[in-house]
Amino acid sequence: MAGPIVVTGVAGLLGGAVAALLTSEGSRVLGLDRRRPQGTAGFPFEIDDLSDAGVLTRRFDGAAAVIHCAAIARLGDAPEAEIFSNNTATTMNVVLAAEAAGVKRLLYVSSQSALGLAYAPRVVTPDYLPVDEAHPARPLEAYGLSKLVGEGICEMAARRGRLACLAIRFPVIWHEAAFAECTGRRLGNETQAAKSQWAYVDLRDAARACAVATRASVVEPFRVFNIAAPWPFHMPDPADALARYYGDEVPTRAGWTSGDAVFSAKRAHSELGFRAEWQWGEEAIIRNA
Repeated sequence: MAGPIVVTGVAGLLGGAVAALLTSEGSRVLGLDRRRPQGTAGFPFEIDDLSDAGVLTRRFDGAAAVIHCAAIARLGDAPEAEIFSNNTATTMNVVLAAEAAGVKRLLYVSSQSALGLAYAPRVVTPDYLPVDEAHPARPLEAYGLSKLVGEGICEMAARRGRLACLAIRFPVIWHEAAFAECTGRRLGNETQAAKSQWAYVDLRDAARACAVATRASVVEPFRVFNIAAPWPFHMPDPADALARYYGDEVPTRAGWTSGDAVFSAKRAHSELGFRAEWQWGEEAIIRNA
């Protein structure tokens, strides 16, 4: 790739990790965010709130790819109407600007929340197990809906034939520096664990997945991928947990057994060659290289 990879949201946890990883691998990176990254970024960045597609078009000129991480990512960070309008408008601006600038590849950071399960007011039994990319999406709140609409914007652009788009659905992203906080929240809320299909992804794996997806050769102009650790967190008796929260009658796909990941990232493994390496336990993180 001759031009820079533009990463939006570089002041955030994932965007900053993605930009830092790409830089360490030797890629040219341009970071965009409405606020400055903390500390020394290690890569060029510009202050941009992504509200002006014309300005973005100039920023994207000559870019090899765009990785769109920027979003209001938590329901409590703003009113629902603001979350929805911000996330969908900025995604539309980014996509239109990428098209106008002649960018050929865009990676959109979506969310498991687009399915409507993780932020549901109660545990919703999946239609089948494992939960893969084909599972119906029925979001019940503004953040999940904004991510689903963002996927639709990317698919629209891909249909127009000028921009290939990949969307990655992440579950909760855990940072090793906040090990006790991350695991404590999950261990203290078993209901939320069931809503989220006991899924998580280590920040290092999440950043690497973005790098891999940006470089990958994908035949279809639009494709969605789940990215998650293949090891459910704190599920010592999988059959009991599944029966307790989902019931005994959930259909299962051939080859899947309780104990396997409930939120499946097998498509990413088979089509992108990506598999998470960092496994979180209650006491430690283990690398499965």
